[in-house]
Amino acid sequence: MDYKRIPALALLGAAVIGLLGGTAGAAGADTGIQLRLNDTAALRNGQPVALETPPELMGSTTMVPLRFISEALGAAVEWNGTARTITLKQGERTIRLTVDRAEAEVDGQTAVLEQPAFIRSGTTLVPLRFVAEQLHQDVAYDAATKTITLTPAAEQGTPPALPPEKKPTYPPPREAPAAEPVRQKLESPTVDNLTVDPNAGKVKQVYMFATTGVKVEVHSVVSDKKDHVYVLQSDKNSGGIIGYGEFKILKYDTNVPGLAMSLVRSLDQKFSFTYKDDKGTSRRFDYGKFVPARLHYSEGTGKLYVMGESIDPEYPRILMYEVYPEVKLTAVSPDKGTNYHTGRNLFTVLSDGSMFYTDLYHQSFYSVGTDGASTFLGSTPTDTSSEMVSLVKDGEIYVLDKSTKAVYKAGPKGFELQGKVELEKMKAMTASGGFFYAADGVKVYQINLKGEASVYLALDKLTYNKGFYNPQTEQYEDQYPNEPGKLTVDEANLFTVDEAGSIYLFDNVAQIMRRINVYP
Repeated sequence: MDYKRIPALALLGAAVIGLLGGTAGAAGADTGIQLRLNDTAALRNGQPVALETPPELMGSTTMVPLRFISEALGAAVEWNGTARTITLKQGERTIRLTVDRAEAEVDGQTAVLEQPAFIRSGTTLVPLRFVAEQLHQDVAYDAATKTITLTPAAEQGTPPALPPEKKPTYPPPREAPAAEPVRQKLESPTVDNLTVDPNAGKVKQVYMFATTGVKVEVHSVVSDKKDHVYVLQSDKNSGGIIGYGEFKILKYDTNVPGLAMSLVRSLDQKFSFTYKDDKGTSRRFDYGKFVPARLHYSEGTGKLYVMGESIDPEYPRILMYEVYPEVKLTAVSPDKGTNYHTGRNLFTVLSDGSMFYTDLYHQSFYSVGTDGASTFLGSTPTDTSSEMVSLVKDGEIYVLDKSTKAVYKAGPKGFELQGKVELEKMKAMTASGGFFYAADGVKVYQINLKGEASVYLALDKLTYNKGFYNPQTEQYEDQYPNEPGKLTVDEANLFTVDEAGSIYLFDNVAQIMRRINVYP
């Protein structure tokens, strides 16, 4: 016997009893499983277990470590690294989930998930209720103690133990992550043309400095973790909001052939709502008074959001909506009146759905709870003309500020300086994969959380592929020849960086989406 382990186990057992004891007796913890949100202490058939990572809420779905739930319920697990699929088998039941995909299979039948499985720091997390109920478990939740209890469904009995020779295999646990292969950048990065100029093939007439035809203005570009790039654009020649034009959110799918982006969302009645003004009078906020300014994709919730401003003088100036998969007003600033350049503000959504945003014009920093109410956290460390981008790393929010050229950690304590960025110019900024990226028109720099910058891409080293790239054939379609000339990455040509390290930008001069392949 290893006597050195007894104190640790005793402490874990005490912690579990202290946390879950209030419901353990009633639920029969000696024959079931008990977990608590945001706590690594759990009970399995009355015995304390330490989880790799705690259960967490993503939206309204509880996500738990695959290793624990599969072993606890006696399910054999197969992992296909190429397809990124997880197959769980228990008796005659087979469940197949794909990482980052919202569709699953149960005995060959398609099922839709509210939240897909995902991998964080080497640990795979899966939707608890879906997996448990498919493996014949009843799931109960105690909101007062945030305790989740799993017990075998009455007609099924206790799940069988997993034979030793069928121990599951899956992505490595968090404490022993797989070594990432060192990737070498291309000596001469290549540029792919991904979409067609909407005016391609049309006759254009030039009068002095004006060109007739459709002109699209792009306000924001973001990528998700599912091979999609989203673009917020407006077209002043297509009606819409007076002075702003018609707004649309479009999507480019890197795996689907086609020379045009698909429509995700247009502004319509779904953006309208009823509210009560300061005097208690019911009023209607019309979608035609909302001007979207900036997109945000939350890796934590897997949802797409937009921040924008109200041009209704009776309503607060900054509004934030969830726009995909559904349209829902999620937060409103407390300030009315002027708020120029709303798109320059920080806007972040964490995995539990809580939000943080700035009102730079009023130099204010807010948090938003799940009830949608804004709480003032303090002043911003910058002036009203600045711009901020953010990323989330290990549950912490980090911010790159354009004016002060500094990286901050942002939270309930306000802004904490992490480091200064030694760059002369920062014309455009984005964030992805735990890094910030800034462009000065000539180069793109990668910036770590300490503010240390290194050259990520030199634009004078680019090689331009002729034609339009077809992702299905991996060939360049010569029926749409195109000579782009030299690209710049700046305020006019906004960009994002995907999970593979490729840069996507909308070239406002040529009016097409382009991809810069930094790696092979």
